[in-house]
Amino acid sequence: MATKKKATENGTTPKPTTKKNATKKKTTGRPPGRSNDPPAIATRTNARCPKCASTERRALNIITERHLPGIAPDGEPRTHVIWRRVKCKQCDRNYVEQSHENRPA
Repeated sequence: MATKKKATENGTTPKPTTKKNATKKKTTGRPPGRSNDPPAIATRTNARCPKCASTERRALNIITERHLPGIAPDGEPRTHVIWRRVKCKQCDRNYVEQSHENRPA
């Protein structure tokens, strides 16, 4: 006895769908309900977490440095601006710490 196979319009047999293929979930990216806000920026002189005001933090070793001569917010001259990504040890919030440096030429 021969069994009948269902054929599609172009004559090929469809692949059977498995549970793995049918219910594939997204595993990467931002979780649902999470805000898409940019990180807060804290200046180096006050260097406190914007959420809990803690001064304890750990560096994430992501540093951006630019040569921007001018005047820093405290009125002193500056030659470079440095942005460091840090994480608060108390509330686990990531934020950007900004500092101004006056380097000799």
